[in-house]
Amino acid sequence: MALNCDEENTHFLGNVAHSVAGLNAGGHGAIFFNDKSKPIQTSECYSASYFTAYKCAQLGATSHVGNTVEVQYHHMTMIDNAEGFGPVCGVMDEIPG
Repeated sequence: MALNCDEENTHFLGNVAHSVAGLNAGGHGAIFFNDKSKPIQTSECYSASYFTAYKCAQLGATSHVGNTVEVQYHHMTMIDNAEGFGPVCGVMDEIPG
């Protein structure tokens, strides 16, 4: 569960993903999605925090929402995953073509 960037995490914290298997459609410790009912998260910024992942076949933590300008991850620990963090953000005006 993603939060606004200035919001304190009181709901999704202290969770751990361990030995998550999978390649093409899985293997991630957690996939964070922005809350589409909160306009600031869909256009400006959202955050995820207080999460640990280890021995995952893919990313320990990721997000696949490319329309937000900023994604903040903090207070996370990633150990022995195939890859670490993978926050996805972007602004279409910055992409050439």
